[in-house]
Amino acid sequence: MKQKFWKNFWHLFRGYWNSEEKWKARGLLAFVIGLNFASVYLLVRLNSWYNVFYNALQQYQAESFWPLIGEFTGLAFLYIILAVYAIYLRQMLQIKWRTWMTNRYLDGWMKDPVSIHISEPTRQAEISYAVFCLKKKKKTQKTPQSEIKQHNKTTTHHNTQPTTTYSTNPTTTS
Repeated sequence: MKQKFWKNFWHLFRGYWNSEEKWKARGLLAFVIGLNFASVYLLVRLNSWYNVFYNALQQYQAESFWPLIGEFTGLAFLYIILAVYAIYLRQMLQIKWRTWMTNRYLDGWMKDPVSIHISEPTRQAEISYAVFCLKKKKKTQKTPQSEIKQHNKTTTHHNTQPTTTYSTNPTTTS
């Protein structure tokens, strides 16, 4: 079970990284990894800053308060920028990978002419009936007014005002 999962995973994973977009994808991945390492470095620096800052507060060192606040502002600003770009580039990589995968499988599916064959209307496939009706409508090129007149001629109404019901479901009746 696990071996089959990893085999399928590797099949999906390998295709994109060896495709025609491989250098752009690999570069983007390397940049995202680099940003993550830089974010970890900044988190370590912030942790060290906390140590110095709270030691200064504990020892009542007022002269080091504002310089430490300035250092924190710079570290926090850099961390926010790195985090936002890392998220943005990670999402860009995901979108490019999904787009590539969708195009790959869609192209493979569309090569098979049997898979895009539209059959005559059946009771099981409402969409097939709707497409059939649209094809029939294009062939006859009737206007909506002539269809309403034709529909009114073929149905009997108990009231004086004509009513028209359009349905894409072949099993419903008006």
